[in-house]
Amino acid sequence: DEYFLLISGSVDDSHPPSEDLYSLEALARTDWDHASLYVRAMTLVRDDKASSPNRIGAANLAIMLADSLCAVDSLTDAFREHALLTRDGGDPLSVALAELMFFTATEDLTVAQKAADTLVALTRKEGSPHALSRALRNAGAAYRFSGDFHRAHALLRESNAIAERHGLDSVRCTALAALASSALDQGHFSDAVKWLDEADSVAASADDQHAKADTVVLRVRSLLAEGRLADANARWTSLSHLVSPRNSPRARTDFLAIDVALELDRPESDTLRGKLNELAAAISSTIAWGCQDFAVAVRCRALTALGEYTEAQALVTSYISSERRETGPVSWDLARVL
Repeated sequence: DEYFLLISGSVDDSHPPSEDLYSLEALARTDWDHASLYVRAMTLVRDDKASSPNRIGAANLAIMLADSLCAVDSLTDAFREHALLTRDGGDPLSVALAELMFFTATEDLTVAQKAADTLVALTRKEGSPHALSRALRNAGAAYRFSGDFHRAHALLRESNAIAERHGLDSVRCTALAALASSALDQGHFSDAVKWLDEADSVAASADDQHAKADTVVLRVRSLLAEGRLADANARWTSLSHLVSPRNSPRARTDFLAIDVALELDRPESDTLRGKLNELAAAISSTIAWGCQDFAVAVRCRALTALGEYTEAQALVTSYISSERRETGPVSWDLARVL
């Protein structure tokens, strides 16, 4: 479940806003209800009594939340408000972050990568390790979508190194999860395990619940990829409670895909068909937002297990030819069902 991190530091406390931006940003890391947080962020964006930095920061938060919710109208509204608030050009770092998030979500990856490079350059100049580690993590997302894994990995490794050096465990956990996800997509399982082991070592002290949940999903995916079904089942049984409360569409799709994948060794199960139908509906609601190779591959394998070979092949063909967001090579999961 690819998502973005905010670059804090421009909050103006001299004009107390109707909502405390720091509190909203903290809730975005720990609260599962991003829909209500989006409404609260947009309320701050439109609060004429709040200072300009607070409103701009809230607009960036709203863009991030809308992307998490796969809500295109909300994303567009938040980006439009951000553009109005920054039309004088006075906050280039915030503009770069907003453009990185928006154009990655809307598939204009050339613009997104330009914004990513600008964001990293500006945060390097600013000199804040916290801001730079987050900027590097976000920039890696834009390059992953375009299939430039070499550049993405360099950005993510630097983000991880800075976060480790300065004790930024939450940022580090998200960077490590992104590195593990990328390694899994490329079939580099030993690398994925290495990154996940590091993520597990810092997860306990990280306050980002979404990053912790991602590491659970990725660990189970790595066990499944290695054919360790019993270990995958045991890990999912003991830790799925960390993932199940997440209500963002992509996170829900990940959860259902794991559930279906764990049913594949028992296709006679009377629950497989119901879970597969849920997964199909979840994929259809998130497919335009990317990161769906694993879910589509699981659905294809499930259809095959049920003897529905024609539908399985049609699913993969349609996805690769017209629906897949990423422009780079297909993931290992998807390649093995072709």
